[in-house]
Amino acid sequence: MATYLERDVRNILRVVDLQDFNRFIRACALRTSQVLNYSDLARDTGIAPNTARKWLSLLKSSAVVTLIEPYFGNRTKRLIKSPKLVFLDTGLAAFLAGFRTEQDLFASSLAGAFWETYVFGQII
Repeated sequence: MATYLERDVRNILRVVDLQDFNRFIRACALRTSQVLNYSDLARDTGIAPNTARKWLSLLKSSAVVTLIEPYFGNRTKRLIKSPKLVFLDTGLAAFLAGFRTEQDLFASSLAGAFWETYVFGQII
C-alpha cells in the first residue's frame, strides 16, 4: 500500500497530501458493492467532489476499483442512475476497511457487500 501511494499516486496525479488520498481509498473500501455517491464520499473524506472524481478515475485506471453501471429497461435511467463501486481485490478492500480476521468481517454489517465484491471479482 505504501509503495502504491508513494510511487504511483504521487507520480501520476501529483497528490500532495497522501493522508487525504489514504483516507479516500479507505472510504472507498468501506463502500465496496454500494451505489456510488461522489458528494457523500467527498464530504466524508474532507475533499472536493471534483477531487473525488479525479482520484476515483486514478483507482479505475490502475485496476484497483471498477464501476458497475446500472441496468434498466429504460435507457434514460441507465444514464441517470449511479453506478456501484466495486474493488477488484477483496483482500485489499478488507485490509483497507480495517478487517484483520475473517471473524471480524463476518461479524460486521459489511459481510454481504464483501461477498458480492468477491463474487464479482471471480466473475471478472
